[in-house]
Amino acid sequence: LQIGKAGDGQATTLNTANRTWTLQGTDGNPFNIIGASSLTASTSTFSYEGANAGGDTTIQDATYNNLTINASDTFVPEASPLVTNTDLTITTGTLSMASNTLTVKDDLTVSGTLTISGTLGVGSSGVSNSGDISVAGTLTQSSSGTTTVKTSSSGSATIGGAGSLTFYNLDLAPDVNGSTLYLGSAGSQTISVSNDLTIGNGSNTV
Repeated sequence: LQIGKAGDGQATTLNTANRTWTLQGTDGNPFNIIGASSLTASTSTFSYEGANAGGDTTIQDATYNNLTINASDTFVPEASPLVTNTDLTITTGTLSMASNTLTVKDDLTVSGTLTISGTLGVGSSGVSNSGDISVAGTLTQSSSGTTTVKTSSSGSATIGGAGSLTFYNLDLAPDVNGSTLYLGSAGSQTISVSNDLTIGNGSNTV
């Protein structure tokens, strides 16, 4: 999928409406936005489903609504931050963020692998009951990265799942009052925080 054309003086905008866009290209760059062209994500879902046998697959720099990764490959962002206005789902494969920033404004689901040494933000005060992190695979945050979890006023969010969860710094820091955040969704579950766990932001209750 390509939006725009090299050398074209006109900017093209693709409004993806409420459709699901399945990207099955296997050359490592299944989606490209050229020049001043742009994506309007609306309520769409983009699903990266092609595996590049010759190396990693690049996730095009854009703000997505829902983003799904579902191929046995390593996916890397073209630029930082990588932003989803709603959900990020890693069904299979690995999303390798390195030191880049990942912002998920609703819920994060990881059945494959997510590695990140940068900043991870999940949830938003403007999205009802956002902030769930459900891991059946592996989520590993290393180095000096910080994960911040938020949810809506009177909303709730759960960090858990049957997989492996390791954060470097974990901040449960809502920017509205009255939210509830749960650590763990199963018995005998281990959630590891390598450095600091911070509950609250000094202004709002949690």
